[in-house]
Amino acid sequence: TVVAALRRRLPACAHELPPVRLAELAVSCARLEVRETALLGTFARQVELRDLSPPLFGETAKSLAALGLTSSPRLQRQLHEECLLRLAAADAEEEEDRAVGGSSSEGGARDEAAAAAAADWVLDLMDCLGEAATEARRSHGGECPVF
Repeated sequence: TVVAALRRRLPACAHELPPVRLAELAVSCARLEVRETALLGTFARQVELRDLSPPLFGETAKSLAALGLTSSPRLQRQLHEECLLRLAAADAEEEEDRAVGGSSSEGGARDEAAAAAAADWVLDLMDCLGEAATEARRSHGGECPVF
C-alpha cells in the first residue's frame, strides 16, 4: 500500500524537510497513525513551532500529542514558550480592538468570524494538553508536563 511505502521511505528523508513541511508531515502521520521510531525521533528533535500559522500550530501541537511526543523536554519547552507568546499576542489584539471601539455591524460580524477562525488553535491546544495528560497518566507515573 501507499502508507506502507511511506513508512519505509519517510524515516530516511524527513529530516531534510523545511520546518513547515515537517510540521505538516507530523500532522499527516498522526492522522494516518504512522509511528515509526526513527520518524518520531525526527519530529521530537526537529519540529519547530515558532513560525507556524495559527491553524498549523494548533494542528501540529495536537498531532505531536497524539503521536506521544509531548513528553519530549524540547517540545514541552517549545509548546510552553509558543503558547505564552501566542496568548499574549491574542490579548494585545483584543485590547487594541477594544481601544479602537469596534466597527460597523457588518464589518464586526466579519471580524468576529475571522477572530473565531484564528482562535481555533486554542481548541487544538486543549486537545494537545488533554492528550499529554493522558500520556502522562499511562506512561510517566501520572506526572503531567508543566505547560
